[in-house]
Formats: sequence, C-alpha cells, structure tokens
Amino acid sequence: ALSLLYVGGMFLNDAADHEVDARERRDRPIPSGRVSAREAWGTGFALLLGGLVTLAVLAALAARSTDSGFEPTGEWWRGVAAGGVLAALIILYDLRHKANPLSPVLMGLCRSMVYVVAALAMTGAVTLSVLGGAVALLAYLVGLTYAAKQETLAALRGVWPLAFLLVPLAYALPLIAVSSLAVIIFAAFTVWMLAALATLVRRNPGQPGRPGGIGRAVAALIAGISLLDGTLIAASGAPHAALVAVACFGLTLLVQRHVPGT
Repeated sequence: ALSLLYVGGMFLNDAADHEVDARERRDRPIPSGRVSAREAWGTGFALLLGGLVTLAVLAALAARSTDSGFEPTGEWWRGVAAGGVLAALIILYDLRHKANPLSPVLMGLCRSMVYVVAALAMTGAVTLSVLGGAVALLAYLVGLTYAAKQETLAALRGVWPLAFLLVPLAYALPLIAVSSLAVIIFAAFTVWMLAALATLVRRNPGQPGRPGGIGRAVAALIAGISLLDGTLIAASGAPHAALVAVACFGLTLLVQRHVPGT
C-alpha cells in the first residue's frame, strides 16, 4: 500500500515539474515525449487511490484479528486517515517543492509517516518507540533532501543542515544494546552514512553527463534509509524483518546501477 503511494508521488512529481524539465532536463520522460503530462497525472492519482484502498482493506482485516492489538472500538479507520494525510503531504511536496525552503521537511514527513501509517493501520495506535523512530527518520530525510536539492552544484552552499543526519545515530545508540544484530546493522549504517557525509563536504564536481560527488552521496544516503529501518527493527526485537530491510539496502544499490538514485 505504501509503495503504491510512493510511486504515485514519483509520477506526480514528474507531472508537476514537466514545464521546468522541458527547459532544464529534456531527457525526462515527459519532455522527451515518452509519456504525456496527462498520463502522468492520471497514473499518479490512480496509484495514490490504489494505495489508500489497499490500506483500508489491510487495516480492516487487521482490526478483525484477535492478536493485532486493536481494541474493539473500530480504530481501523485511523490507519486510513493517516494514509490520507500521507497522500496529502505527497501532493503538497510535488506541487510546492520548487524554491520552497521547507521542502526538506515535507519530504521528511512523507517518509517518516510510513512508520505512523503502518502502526495505526496494523494496531490502531502509535507508541513512543514509533514516534521516536519517525522523528529520527524525519531528521535523516531533512539532511538528505537538503543535499539532494544541491546535487547539480560542485559543493554544498552550507553544511550545517547535514547535522540532521546525525540525529538517528544519537537516537538509535541507546536502543541497540538489546540485540547483537542491531549493533551490527547500526555499525554498518554509521560507517555508510559517515562515508557519504565525507563525500558531501568535499568539493567533488562531476564530469559532463555524470553525477558529481553530491549526487553520488545522496544516492548512497537514500540506500542508507533501509539500514536505518533495519537498525530500529532489530532493536525492537524482529530480527527476520530487520534482515529483510538489510536486503533492501543491497537491492537498492543494485537497482541504482541501472536507475539513477536522484
């Protein structure tokens, strides 16, 4: 359900940017003529609707399960409402991210709401650990998106917003002692993120037709989201699910060889 929302947002992003892309990035799908703006708008909204319908079905099924954590008061709609908020944030980001100083926050909210929506849809409640993870993920995405907005530059205009990337480290460190797997994933996440940060703060422009250091670092940080997920999942006592998140990290790196990460 959340993947449908995510991909729908990607379609809408291209649809909203197609006039700017026609001037600056003519190789994008709409300016190059591979798809029309109308098709992109229609597909994007259809995917958002499909995500919300899927979410409603799953939440209703979870509410009927005896071990889901739901109280018998019909809270299943809370997950659907949260999904609606996420869809609205996606649309707002797509329409207003250009020249918007708060766009990194909007992007961060889009990803951190994944935790909130999943919790409400499957249990009808949001715990402090879910909120803590969502805030840590929000901070990570704020730093990541700040860097992504400058990927065409030779160097970042300022580095202080990158400090947001360190928030997940401070949050997760006290949690990982309960699981050796969490310690391992946390260590991998820390090394991976610090290496990307080192690339960001260096002047490392790309060659014509190739992404520069900022673009490569942003793609690495995007893949690192799965390691952050895996760390928090392992710390919560779900090792098998944590390994799935780690596998998604590797899968992201593999796919980025063929599909640009930014």
